[in-house]
Amino acid sequence: MALLSTSYLDWSYSVYVALYFAFTSYIKQFVDENILDQHIDLCKMHCLRDDFNKHKYCIYRLNKTLYDELKNQYPKLPLIVSDTDHKNERMESQQGLLSSIDSTKVNDNAKIQDSQIKILADWLQSNNPDDFLKQSGDKYSWNNETLLEKITFKLSQRDRNDLQKYLKENGAISTKLFPDFEGLKKNIEFSKDYNILRDWEIAYQEAPLHSDFTAPEDLSKMVNGNQNVINSRLNTDNLGEEEFFPFQ
Repeated sequence: MALLSTSYLDWSYSVYVALYFAFTSYIKQFVDENILDQHIDLCKMHCLRDDFNKHKYCIYRLNKTLYDELKNQYPKLPLIVSDTDHKNERMESQQGLLSSIDSTKVNDNAKIQDSQIKILADWLQSNNPDDFLKQSGDKYSWNNETLLEKITFKLSQRDRNDLQKYLKENGAISTKLFPDFEGLKKNIEFSKDYNILRDWEIAYQEAPLHSDFTAPEDLSKMVNGNQNVINSRLNTDNLGEEEFFPFQ
């Protein structure tokens, strides 16, 4: 699978921060690509509404405890995960971490467009063929434990409304995650995009529900930490103390 194809990645210890970025980035992308400077009639409005509600949001889950074990076993591992810099106000607000690839340690055949997980898997395979990352669908495992997993889900209108409420209650809003002028700017931009989708009755009018939408009551339990619901709706393993989510 095409996974996280970039040299540097921002992550967060907070699932709320990950959900904030997954939610707001798609709204901006959708408005920019499908609505701004476009002629929209009633037929197109209904098509856009359906497209918007079919979208699969995604976040990625990295097991940092397992990564640390892997790093201890292979000190020359090319994947580097740097912990939160508490002197960086934005990084502190986002409970952020940074992962990167040490280019001096990658295999000679590695390509710049390769994802971090592919570079890691190829390096491990070449340095110890008996030890490798096992890929199964959207999940990579090592020593029979999940190291990295892509989690996808859909949101109905009610789910989106609930999610916004929970994000606000848990401080995952633009003005807190970006404690500078950028936060105010992002808040204004998101409000504008939100109003566009509402005024065109695309995202904030109830659309026909699809069978695999997350139920509102499940979303409520999910973001409040009900692990059984998280497992069943988002297909994750139990989250350990040092597992965290990237911004996606």
